[in-house]
Amino acid sequence: MKKIFKTFAFIAGVVLILSACDEYNDLTAPPPADSGNADFTRFVTIGNSLTAGYHSSSLYKSVQEYSYGKLIADVMAVSFAQPLVSDPGTGGRLEIESLDPFNLFTNPNAGEPQNSTHPAPYNNLACREQLCTMYSMQLMQVIVLQLFLLAHPIQCSI
Repeated sequence: MKKIFKTFAFIAGVVLILSACDEYNDLTAPPPADSGNADFTRFVTIGNSLTAGYHSSSLYKSVQEYSYGKLIADVMAVSFAQPLVSDPGTGGRLEIESLDPFNLFTNPNAGEPQNSTHPAPYNNLACREQLCTMYSMQLMQVIVLQLFLLAHPIQCSI
């Protein structure tokens, strides 16, 4: 009786596993994002290290490409310029040296700016907390106001 039960359980398990398998070739990409009435042709992100794409104590291109401003621009299919730094980043990047035993080390090397000669203003005006001062935040607010006024001129009448 036990042998019959084990055989039945084995066959039921195989049938369950095989029936759970599905061919995923028919998956389709999600539909394009609908922005409603919002116009994303020009937008700016302002913020701290999260906005800049800071990761592992450094800014570097391979993670700056996943800053949330860049992700929004990719979904909305608009261009988004941000200052990029080549790997290994701005210096002080944390890297895994070994897994057993687990050991981190700080990479002292620094990368180079990638697009410092970009002809237009950057869309990502973020900086690390240590680098942001009240002056730089006020300067960013002025820049954003200027960008807004360029995009939406104010007409005055007397």
